Amino acid sequence: MSKLVAVYYCSLTNGSVEQQVRDLRSYCKQHPEWRVTEFVETRGAVTLDNLLGAVRKGRFNVVCIWRYSSLARSVHQLVKTLLEFQALKVDFVSLCEGIDTTAGPSSRTELFTFLQGLAQLEQDVMRSRWPFTTNRERARQQPQAGNAILAETERVHSVALAKAGHSDLAK
Repeated sequence: MSKLVAVYYCSLTNGSVEQQVRDLRSYCKQHPEWRVTEFVETRGAVTLDNLLGAVRKGRFNVVCIWRYSSLARSVHQLVKTLLEFQALKVDFVSLCEGIDTTAGPSSRTELFTFLQGLAQLEQDVMRSRWPFTTNRERARQQPQAGNAILAETERVHSVALAKAGHSDLAK
C-alpha cells in the first residue's frame, strides 16, 4: 500500500536547504511505496502552514523532516504538533534525531510518551525561572484570593524594580 508523504525543508540559518534535500531524498528512495510531495520553505514563505493545513485535511500519511527545529521553535510547540499528528494518524520522521514512527504502534507510543514528558519538563523549568509569572498564575487559579495576591505580587515587583534603579518600569 502506498503512503502519501510530505517532506518539509526549511532554511533556518544559512538560507540553504541543499543538505536537507540530499538527505531526505536519499531516505525517501529507501521507501519505494512512498509517494512524496516536497514543501520547501525559504525566507518569508508560509510553507509550514500550507503543509500543516494539508495534513489536517488528510492529504498525507507521513510527515518527514530533517530536524525538529524545522517543525517547531519550542518543545511545547513540537509536542503539540506531534500530538495532532498522532490524533490524525499521521506518522512522523525526523532524520537527524533518528525518529521514525512508521515502524509501528510501539514506536509511536514511546515517542509521544517521551515528548509529553519533555514538554512537562519545559513548562516546569519555565515556571521556576519566572516566579512573578507563577505567582500571577496561582492568583488566577484562586479567584477569591486572586486580587489580593496579584496586587501584592505587583507591589513587590514594583518595589524591586525601583530599588534596582528602574523606577521608570515600576508602577
